[in-house]
Amino acid sequence: MDNACSMQGDCQFVLALKKPDGSVKVVASGNGLLGHPVTLSLNYRKVFTEEINDSAQPFVGSYDVEEFK
Repeated sequence: MDNACSMQGDCQFVLALKKPDGSVKVVASGNGLLGHPVTLSLNYRKVFTEEINDSAQPFVGSYDVEEFK
Protein backbone atom coordinates (compact mmCIF):
# COMPACT_ATOMS: atom_id res chain seq x y z
CA MET A 1 0.00 0.00 0.00
CA ASP A 2 1.14 3.55 -0.53
CA ASN A 3 0.26 6.82 1.16
CA ALA A 4 -1.91 8.10 -1.72
CA CYS A 5 -5.31 7.27 -0.23
CA SER A 6 -8.62 8.93 -1.04
CA MET A 7 -10.74 10.71 1.58
CA GLN A 8 -12.80 7.50 1.89
CA GLY A 9 -9.69 5.51 2.87
CA ASP A 10 -9.39 3.78 -0.51
CA CYS A 11 -5.68 3.14 -1.21
CA GLN A 12 -3.85 1.73 -4.22
CA PHE A 13 -1.58 -1.30 -3.88
CA VAL A 14 1.09 -2.79 -6.15
CA LEU A 15 2.47 -6.32 -5.93
CA ALA A 16 5.85 -6.52 -7.64
CA LEU A 17 8.34 -9.31 -8.22
CA LYS A 18 12.02 -8.42 -7.98
CA LYS A 19 14.09 -10.91 -9.96
CA PRO A 20 17.70 -11.91 -9.10
CA ASP A 21 18.97 -9.82 -12.05
CA GLY A 22 17.50 -6.72 -10.37
CA SER A 23 14.60 -6.24 -12.77
CA VAL A 24 11.16 -5.56 -11.30
CA LYS A 25 7.83 -6.70 -12.75
CA VAL A 26 4.45 -5.48 -11.45
CA VAL A 27 2.28 -8.61 -11.29
CA ALA A 28 -0.88 -7.12 -9.70
CA SER A 29 -2.32 -3.76 -8.70
CA GLY A 30 -5.63 -2.52 -7.39
CA ASN A 31 -7.34 -0.85 -4.43
CA GLY A 32 -7.84 -1.68 -0.78
CA LEU A 33 -9.05 0.05 2.38
CA LEU A 34 -6.59 1.85 4.62
CA GLY A 35 -5.82 -0.37 7.61
CA HIS A 36 -7.43 -3.49 6.10
CA PRO A 37 -5.56 -6.52 4.76
CA VAL A 38 -4.58 -7.14 1.16
CA THR A 39 -4.12 -10.91 0.97
CA LEU A 40 -2.23 -12.98 -1.60
CA SER A 41 -3.79 -16.42 -2.19
CA LEU A 42 -1.78 -19.52 -1.30
CA ASN A 43 -1.38 -20.42 -5.00
CA TYR A 44 -0.15 -16.85 -5.80
CA ARG A 45 -2.86 -16.36 -8.46
CA LYS A 46 -5.21 -13.86 -6.77
CA VAL A 47 -5.06 -10.88 -4.43
CA PHE A 48 -8.10 -10.27 -2.21
CA THR A 49 -8.96 -6.91 -0.67
CA GLU A 50 -11.65 -5.24 1.40
CA GLU A 51 -13.16 -2.28 -0.47
CA ILE A 52 -16.14 0.09 -0.39
CA ASN A 53 -18.35 0.68 -3.45
CA ASP A 54 -19.86 4.01 -4.54
CA SER A 55 -22.85 3.38 -2.24
CA ALA A 56 -20.52 3.02 0.80
CA GLN A 57 -21.19 -0.73 0.99
CA PRO A 58 -18.24 -3.03 1.79
CA PHE A 59 -17.26 -5.82 -0.59
CA VAL A 60 -14.35 -8.20 -1.18
CA GLY A 61 -12.28 -7.25 -4.21
CA SER A 62 -10.35 -9.80 -6.25
CA TYR A 63 -7.39 -9.15 -8.57
CA ASP A 64 -5.56 -11.60 -10.82
CA VAL A 65 -1.79 -11.99 -10.48
CA GLU A 66 0.25 -12.29 -13.68
CA GLU A 67 2.58 -15.26 -14.05
CA PHE A 68 6.10 -14.90 -12.67
CA LYS A 69 8.35 -15.38 -15.70
